[in-house]
Amino acid sequence: MSKPSWNVSTSPELTRSSRNAPSVNTVTPSRTASGADEAAAIGEPENYPIVVLSHLGWDWVWQRPQQYLSRFAQTHPVLFVETHCSEISATRVALRRVNDHPNITIAEMHLPRSRWTDGVYIDRERRRALQAVLSGALQATYKNPLLWFYDPMAVVAYAGHLQERAIVYDCMDELSQFKGAPPTLIEREQKLLAVADVVFCGGQKM
Repeated sequence: MSKPSWNVSTSPELTRSSRNAPSVNTVTPSRTASGADEAAAIGEPENYPIVVLSHLGWDWVWQRPQQYLSRFAQTHPVLFVETHCSEISATRVALRRVNDHPNITIAEMHLPRSRWTDGVYIDRERRRALQAVLSGALQATYKNPLLWFYDPMAVVAYAGHLQERAIVYDCMDELSQFKGAPPTLIEREQKLLAVADVVFCGGQKM
């Protein structure tokens, strides 16, 4: 079973703070029908990169994300993005490799706790920080990635902003039913469902 980020002190808490955050209503897909047709005509590379947006930390417990992604990493470079609420004055991102899985990179994104309740700022800063990473040290590896979402709260920050080739939503649990889940979670999940190309669910009832 997954553990929602708002109950893990070292994991993202965006969902908790978004209760009082201004609403953000725009998700602009970067992919077009003509672009998809062109890609189909020329053939997509089999080892395209995958960028994962997760409400869970990689090291917390070995479960569905790690089981899938460790297998994907046999043929695809995988960037696993964690978001942390930290006692810092400015955003920073630390990159590290996963032991026994050299094709997986963890991006630990630390955001200022003092701005955590500002939902618009958090969305904007998450996007800016990841775009900076992808245009810097990882530029050659993660161009036009597949976006793989576990965190519905990340949809506004990233969907349509990373020149992604497609969007996958892997829905592990009905997160809105977890204790402390914010009202905005349902709205964000609806946005993610609207832009996702493929959706997986952890059970038939979902």
